[in-house]
Amino acid sequence: MEYLFASLAGCLATTARIIATQQTLDLQGMDIKVEGALDLNFLYGKGGDGRPGAKGINVSVALDSAMSELERQSFFKELQSRCPILDTIGGATPITITGI
Repeated sequence: MEYLFASLAGCLATTARIIATQQTLDLQGMDIKVEGALDLNFLYGKGGDGRPGAKGINVSVALDSAMSELERQSFFKELQSRCPILDTIGGATPITITGI
């Protein structure tokens, strides 16, 4: 799960840099935190009411930027619509598993 969260944070950071560069926005830095909770009892086969995945993922993004409030709102909307990992794990992406 830590790798999934790290990849989401990394993708958000990369996408944010792309957007800021394309729109010539002042983005000096950012701090991204990703958190989620798992039902470890279900994962380890000790309970049958949950699911093994995260019940939710919380992302906090703090920008070091002189953007106006309107620019920030537009920036976050664009960020959420363009981040490929956010789209992949946030949507219903089909996954096919085959045995070899």
